[in-house]
Amino acid sequence: MSEQDLIEEGAENVESTEEKKAPVEPQRLCKGTMPSPLVWYIKFHESPDNKSAIAKKYFTTPGKISDIQSDSNQKYIVANMKWSKEELDAARATIRENFIRGQEAEMAAPGSVSKRGLATTQAGDEQASLDAIDAIEGMDVAEDAVSLTEARSSYNDANPRANRKPAEDAATSEEVVTEENPDEITDEELDDMSEEDLDDLLG
Repeated sequence: MSEQDLIEEGAENVESTEEKKAPVEPQRLCKGTMPSPLVWYIKFHESPDNKSAIAKKYFTTPGKISDIQSDSNQKYIVANMKWSKEELDAARATIRENFIRGQEAEMAAPGSVSKRGLATTQAGDEQASLDAIDAIEGMDVAEDAVSLTEARSSYNDANPRANRKPAEDAATSEEVVTEENPDEITDEELDDMSEEDLDDLLG
């Protein structure tokens, strides 16, 4: 092998190494509590076979998708449910907020928003979530379908607080968020958090 060949081979090896070291762009994530209709759609109308792909679609974590589809949280959400127009409109508003959560405040004062409260998503990322809500709105509803209020009530009657797991009981006893301290979270938000999110919160 000639000296020139050795030089060219060395250059190729350097390029190959640089390609391997190219940084992987972190997944963009929306923040905030996922609205119940979207949880229901993911739980019963998305395939459980590829949780990473579903997480990317909705700009959340595979852990959150796993918790939803394995019934680890929001257990009151059952298959046979109905959603009012008001609930679906509220879900759309929540989705839009989740995908820009904290960004305006962070732009005004860099470093002022915690990582947990700052969405890293971009314009258009929310479309799959909004499409899911549109799909729900177009679905046929069974006559015996239950509302979210009825589903919660039924679950709470069947699972009184005394019978809950200690971790669940501790989570639901936290203080309610106030407008003055947006980094605090509500009981419902704690109930809706994935185990991965709770680990991040508790450090």
